[in-house]
Amino acid sequence: MTVTEYAKKHGVSKQSVYDKLKRGTLQYTVKNGIKNILSSDDLNTLNAKGKKTLKTVSKKKYKKILKLLNNKKSIIKILNTTIENNINLLDSKQSEIETLNKSLGALILLMEEKSTKQIVHTVKSKKNKKK
Repeated sequence: MTVTEYAKKHGVSKQSVYDKLKRGTLQYTVKNGIKNILSSDDLNTLNAKGKKTLKTVSKKKYKKILKLLNNKKSIIKILNTTIENNINLLDSKQSEIETLNKSLGALILLMEEKSTKQIVHTVKSKKNKKK
């Protein structure tokens, strides 16, 4: 039966029938551009004759989509692991940089202290020579 006939028979709008077709809750065939909704009797007849119904095709598509999703999940897990490893590496490098900065700061202080001592020593030496 057509979309219009199905809508009238079941007391629903044509749009709700199209929505059901889109969701896959209704099975249909297309002939000359017209969608014909298959009744449960039609589906039983097709199954009895051993013909593939749209429901069977939908299961195959579902399995294919499921397989693709599982592959994508695996890829996402690998990417997450890689990102976590890179974050850990960056954290350890940041720790190393902080340690080096502390050491550099200590060296600069030592150099400034030594320079100050040398300046004081030079000034004292000059004063002693003037005397």
